[in-house]
Parts: sequence; structure tokens; C-alpha cells
Amino acid sequence: MLFIALFLVTGGTNLAQPVVWTEQTVLDDAPPPLAEQGPAAGEFTEAWRTSLTLPESARFALAGSNIVTGTQDEVFALDARTGEPTWRYREPERKIGSWATTSGTVVIGSSGKAGKHELNHLVGLDAETGRILWEQDNSSSIDPQDMNFGGSVILGGEATNNVIVVDDGDSRKRGIEARTGETLWSLSADDLPDDCVLSPNDMWEFSGKPLMLTIDCPEGDDARSRYGAVAAASGKPLWLSDKNDTDFFAMRNGLGVRVGPGRPPVLLGRDGDELFTASEAKSRCPCAVLEGEDSILLGYRSADDKGTSTVGRIVEIGPEGHVNPVAELPEFQPFQLYTATDERMYSVAAVRPDLSEQPYLPVAAPLLLTTIDKNGDVEHSTLPTAIAGYTEQKWFAAAGDQVFLATLNNDGGETIVHSYSRTGEADPAAPGGIDFAAWPDACALLSGIPERGPYPPPGQEVSVGDVVLPPTTCVGSAELRHVVTLDVVWVARSEDEAAKLLTDVGADIGFGSGQEADQEYDDGTGKVLLRAGAVIVAVTVDDVIDEAGRESILRDVVTNLRELG
Repeated sequence: MLFIALFLVTGGTNLAQPVVWTEQTVLDDAPPPLAEQGPAAGEFTEAWRTSLTLPESARFALAGSNIVTGTQDEVFALDARTGEPTWRYREPERKIGSWATTSGTVVIGSSGKAGKHELNHLVGLDAETGRILWEQDNSSSIDPQDMNFGGSVILGGEATNNVIVVDDGDSRKRGIEARTGETLWSLSADDLPDDCVLSPNDMWEFSGKPLMLTIDCPEGDDARSRYGAVAAASGKPLWLSDKNDTDFFAMRNGLGVRVGPGRPPVLLGRDGDELFTASEAKSRCPCAVLEGEDSILLGYRSADDKGTSTVGRIVEIGPEGHVNPVAELPEFQPFQLYTATDERMYSVAAVRPDLSEQPYLPVAAPLLLTTIDKNGDVEHSTLPTAIAGYTEQKWFAAAGDQVFLATLNNDGGETIVHSYSRTGEADPAAPGGIDFAAWPDACALLSGIPERGPYPPPGQEVSVGDVVLPPTTCVGSAELRHVVTLDVVWVARSEDEAAKLLTDVGADIGFGSGQEADQEYDDGTGKVLLRAGAVIVAVTVDDVIDEAGRESILRDVVTNLRELG
């Protein structure tokens, strides 16, 4: 790895011209890129994790063998295989306005002072090494005060067909070749019908040959907005259609998804026709699209069949518009995350959404990874990380034999990037690695309580993927009153994996409950997470029980866990 600090003189060698000072760390040699296709379902282990301090608006992208992210001060990369830093780019005393990736290139837009000048600067970096490929500037375009991270100079989202779209101001967009910085086309109001103009603040979200755009068109005393697609290579408008101002658009391989607050997602074909509109209540994105030979798979979120909670749905849209439900996936607050390669779609969700509904108590269980291929075949795996209730899921991607997840801790502002590697095949009947039939009986763990019964009752069973769990909850009563509830949360593949799950949600490492448990999480409300060996249980004791009685119950539970484990 090589550290470089240098002046970049833009506009020629005349020292009166603006000068941009940059600081860089670059790689000498480019590592081999990850395979574009993600892993099949199987057994996964956490390969690495790293903690970053990033703004809430930070984006992530896979570029070759790197994960790229950044702040207003810098853009940097992590080795996707190891999590170690690879390259870093910053312009001291200037602001990074936005960046985009495509075809092994990262293009960065910045603004701020360069000598006595206000300068907007574009630079293209090799995504593998961080080395500068080209640069250009424009000291007369957008006012730097109007620039926000994630917008303005380079329009947000993944670029496509080796083309980056730049906002040159005055409602003009420019398509540039990412590896060289060469301008391929320019699009302005003169290229649009009916006195329409390009919307100044639209976001281009795209991945595929066409690009999305938003335009404003006058209509009497009112202005209306329309959306459409342009060809990436030429900038030629392909189609236009009416839209609502608050709609959001994404594209993949020419297929678009339109969604807006209070409106369901709409799948758009390559000619702009509406192929499918979600009908369930409260349907919304994030969404993902996977194109098969004769059908299209669409993932989105909606209310469940009872209308009481939100689930992930995947549907197959056939060539004649016939819609076939493929999968219903559990909720993962605050978002159901999807990602797709050209061969597979992935979703990550809570493996025990039934326990996620319990207030305050984090769920020390892994994540459910669902893999869907082009034929609509669905398989389930688990990712050995527990997510605390105050954690927000920010980014999800797949490549090679790895899947990646970035989470934001809303309590401390820490962003953690996780990488999981596929290490082998998994038993479809036991996606967590342990046969659920071998889990300890919840009521046997409450053997010291005189009256007890399993929950949920028949007809309300809980599933992990396609596997129905045996009753995992037992309610104990005394004097006609519920006094304790025990949930078998998870049985991990090993003690180390179980300890890590509890540590992820903030449990103390060491002994608890009278030196009996291996690990304990007590939230102070009567709810306790306990680990004995590879088994994690949640115990809730009614506040009518005094402290001595509560400790006695917890010790009995741990003793029973030891004996039954």
C-alpha cells in the first residue's frame, strides 16, 4: 500500500488557475474482483466485521473487490474479503458532494475553495487501487452551498453501462464515460417535448442499460411532473409517462419500479408500461427485481394476510401478466432488505419475528437469509448475527461466496459492516444448523413451576423458513396468575456462536443468575436473556415475585438447561 499527498493543478499549469489539494492512500496492485453472482443457500459464518463512524445518509457500493463508502470529507474502500482498508481519497477543506460507481470506476464530485476560486471538481478513480484516472473541473456551475452529501454534482445511485450522469446546472444533464471522463451526451430542455424542463433535484437510481429521469412540464396554470427513461449510451429519451411529485424510481436492466408514499409499488416494463401493481394494503419498497427467462420476480413489503403486521412478499409476473405468489417472508424492522444479482434474489429478515414483537427485549437469534433463483425456487439459511432493537439496517449486497450487511446503531451512531461467507451445504430442514425437533422442551425448563402449559396453541405455530417449530414458549402459573414466561429463543451450532449472538445485543460476558448461567442480559424490567452452553432462553418473571424468588426461578431454569442440554 502506498500513501500519496499531492497537488492536482486543474486548468493547466498556470499557477493563477484553481488548485485542488488531495490526500490519497492507494494500492500498488489490484486484487482479483469478486464474482458478480452471489452465493447459493447454505451454511454461513461471519467472515469479518468492522466498525465505522459515518453519517446516517452514507451509501455503500460493491466495486470489484472493494466495498466503497464515505462522508462529506472523504471516500474510502474496504477489502470485501477481509474488511481491511484499501484506498482513501479526500480533498482537505473541501466537501465531497456525491459519488457513483460503475465498471471498476468510482467517480467523485466535490466543491469548495481552490485558491481564490469556488470550484466544482470531478475525479475518476480506479475502484480497485484508488489511483486517479482523470479529473475535470467547472468553477462556474453549482453553488457549493447548495450541495448536499449524496446529491447535486453526480446524481445518486449506481451508474450503468459505464456511464455516470452529471448535473451541470441550468436543467442540463451530461453523460460521461466513467473510465475516461469523456462527455458522451448532453441533455437539456431543448431535447424534451412540450416546453418541459429537467427537474433540478431529481435522483437517478439505476442499474441497467436505460437511465431514469424526472421532468417538469407546464400544463395551464399548473406544472406537472413526468418520469421516463433515456438510453445510457446516447441520452436519447426512450419513453415518458405521468407521475406524482413524490414518486421514487429505480431501474434494473431496463425494468423499473415506481413507488410513492401511500401508493403501492408498480413494476414498469422497458417501454414504460405498467406490468404489475401490488394490491395488498400498505405495500411499499424497498424492492428488488430479478428477471428470468419467461417471468419477472419482484420483492416488496406489505401488510400480512391479517393486516396486523408487515411482511416481505415475492411474486412472479408471467409473460401474460399472470401473478403467482412465490414467498412470504417475515418482517425485519425497520426495513425488509432485498438485493439481487443477475441469477438470484436475496432477502434478509428476522428469524424469530414472533419474539421481535416483545417490547424492550432484544432477540438474540440470527438473521434469516432467503435465496430465490430465477425459477422461483426458495431456500433459507441463517446469518450468525443478532440485531438489537435500536439497530437500523442500511445496506445489503451479495457477490462471490459472500453476503454483506451494514447496520447503524441508533443508540451510539456506530455503523457496522458485516461479511458472511458460505462455508458449505445446509440441511433445508434445519436452516440454523440444529434440528428444531432437538430443541429443549420449554415447559421442561420450567419444571419448578406447579402449573404450566405450552404456547402458542395449535394453529398459531411459528416457522423458521419453511420449518414449523415445536412450541417454544411455556407459561407458568400459580394461584390462577401467570408468574413466569419462558421462550426458547435459539439453539446455536456451538457455544461460541451462541455467546456471540448474546454479545451482539449487549449481554454481559460472564456469569449471571447466581453464578449458574454462562451469559445474561437483564433489561431491568423483569425480562432476562440467559445462555447455558449453546441454548439461549428469554425468561419474564412477574413483578409480584420478590427478588429472591426471581433468582430462584432463574437458577432452576439454568439447572434444567444444563440437565436437558
